[in-house]
Amino acid sequence: MTEKEQNADKAVNDHLIETLKRGTNDPGTFFKAIMEHLAFSLSNYDHLSPEAKERTNALTSSILLSLEEQAASMPDTVEIRQWRRSIRNAKGERLTAGHFIQSLEGPVAKLPALYQKSAALFEKHLQVILDFLQDIMEHTLSGPAEFCKVGLIGVCVDELLAAQHLARHSYAGQVMSHLRTVQEALDLIELFNKDPQAVDLWTSDQSWQEVWTKLKPGKVRGALDKDPVFGKIYGLFSNVGSHPSFEMVRNRSRNEGKSNQGNPKIVLMLGGTPGTREAIFGHIFLAMSLVMLLVQISNTCHRYLNEKEVVGSLQNLISEFTDLVVDNLIKPLEGTNIETSAAMASALKLRNDALKGLDAFKEGSGPSR
Repeated sequence: MTEKEQNADKAVNDHLIETLKRGTNDPGTFFKAIMEHLAFSLSNYDHLSPEAKERTNALTSSILLSLEEQAASMPDTVEIRQWRRSIRNAKGERLTAGHFIQSLEGPVAKLPALYQKSAALFEKHLQVILDFLQDIMEHTLSGPAEFCKVGLIGVCVDELLAAQHLARHSYAGQVMSHLRTVQEALDLIELFNKDPQAVDLWTSDQSWQEVWTKLKPGKVRGALDKDPVFGKIYGLFSNVGSHPSFEMVRNRSRNEGKSNQGNPKIVLMLGGTPGTREAIFGHIFLAMSLVMLLVQISNTCHRYLNEKEVVGSLQNLISEFTDLVVDNLIKPLEGTNIETSAAMASALKLRNDALKGLDAFKEGSGPSR
């Protein structure tokens, strides 16, 4: 035994003796003293000898079990509730705000393969978008319409950054909520390209309720004659992301059999919903939103961009998006009873629409710069 271990063992033993000497008939005072000793022991745990660690582990388990049994038979007071929470905390079973905050601030310990591929695709192609946006901003924009469209592109970038961070942590519903905003912004950009007078309405002095009535998402999609698939995707974003719904609650619930009383044991997931289909779809739709944003940048600001560079960037992104869908959504379902033809058709539809946007860019682009 090292000198450091001897000193740590002695300190813990002496502290326990002093704690027991302060014996009291008051449960609250006794509990506080015991918890102080546990905290002292654990603060010195790394320096204890192996024998002392075993004693500390055994004592900790014994004390916590005893405290739980006592708490169960005591009246429901504020102090007893605090006691129970302290027991949960000591056992590592308490929900703590610090844990949830830190888990979002820090990196994910081990990313699934899909998350890694999605993250690589996102960073690579977001850099392209940022380069194009910076190229555009070097020019003087002509009028309110261009200012609004470029401003909405900036909104999309921020929303996608937030969505990607949340997707890494499997906050699927929150990802969908941000992507819904992206889709609304992209539809407005497309509408302003098609009908410049819509910008006048959007920037007018009319109340936001009047503007919303005329430019709400469903009406904008109708004015653009968007394929119904986009309405379905928007509905999904709303149902599991933006609007509280039973689907949203069901997605974060798990049935774990029966409780000791024989009732259904439903576990509510907090801090993300890893392993759910919504978490997987979040990454797919995130990549899809990148494709749609790059298409709109190309169509909206082509006169500020280099045609060859834009065409190559779009082709690369569309190809990587299609591979992501096939490899992580279609192929894993092959050989199962789950129908994949509709999912594949939707992916191909999105790809083909993006390619049409690419063709439109080629036909309508100005001189290369």
